[in-house]
Amino acid sequence: MTPKILEKLKEIEAKRNIEILLAVESGSRPWGFASPDSDYDIRFIYWRWVSERNEDRYNVNQNHGQNYDSKNMMHTIRLLQSCEQIFKTNSLNIRVENRDELLDIKAGNWSYDNVMKKAEGLIQSIEYYHSKSSLPEYPNLEKSTEILVEIRENLYA
Repeated sequence: MTPKILEKLKEIEAKRNIEILLAVESGSRPWGFASPDSDYDIRFIYWRWVSERNEDRYNVNQNHGQNYDSKNMMHTIRLLQSCEQIFKTNSLNIRVENRDELLDIKAGNWSYDNVMKKAEGLIQSIEYYHSKSSLPEYPNLEKSTEILVEIRENLYA
C-alpha cells in the first residue's frame, strides 16, 4: 500500500479510536486493471471490542489466552467462507463441513496469526472468484420479495 493510504488508515484509527488489524487493497488496482481515474478500495478489520466488551465474553477470551475475540473471529471466518462459497459455486450451503475447525477457533485453539492468515487467504480467494462469477451485480428485488412473502405466508398461515 502507498504511504498515502497508510497515513489515511492511521487517521481513521485515531478518529474512530480503533486499531486496524488487517488492511487489504481490493478492486482493480491489485489485479493490475486500474485506470487513471480508479479509486482505492481498502477493506480492513479493526479491534474495538476491548473498550466495548461483554464481560462474560472477555473472560472466555482471557481463559484461552489468545489476544483476540475468538467468537467474533470464528464468525468472521464462517462468513468469509460463506462468501467464498457463493462466488465459487453460485449457491450457499448453510451446514458447514468444517464445524470442528470453526469451534476450534471459537475455543481459542488457533493463534491470532493463523486466524489472520486464514482470513487473508479467504479474502484473496473471494476476490478471485468474484472476478470470475456469473452472478448478477444486483439481486432481483421483485423475485426476492415474492419468495419472502411466500415463506412468511407459509410460516404464519
